[in-house]
Amino acid sequence: AYLMDRKRLAFTKSARHGNGFTGKQSVYVTPVNETYQGNLFVLTSELTASAAEIFVLSLLQHPRLTLIGEPTHGILSDTLERHLPNGWHLTLSNEIYRAYDGEIYEDVGIPPHIRLTYLGRKGREEGKDPMLERV
Repeated sequence: AYLMDRKRLAFTKSARHGNGFTGKQSVYVTPVNETYQGNLFVLTSELTASAAEIFVLSLLQHPRLTLIGEPTHGILSDTLERHLPNGWHLTLSNEIYRAYDGEIYEDVGIPPHIRLTYLGRKGREEGKDPMLERV
């Protein structure tokens, strides 16, 4: 809400139900009174997953967004939890998240605008971070 300039569709999602899916649920981001008006740079890698990936998905319509790094991990779905009679616990990804334009990034990840290799801990230990240097 602090990053958007106006109300924008963040994503839609639908869950598996029976042999099909539920209707699409639209999720919007509505700005607050005072918002950040500058450029927005978000660093991503295959470690960007789950809630962090939903955050990136929600920002895709931001007019001044630049994604830098590698594609996100591609695991966007909430999980359906079940307890089996034998005591096992099962979680299953059962939702489809679609970006504002209908694009599905499950399994492939959200691609960056500027692709740079994430060096991780090894890079930090060597004092190298090409993504942060690019920003």
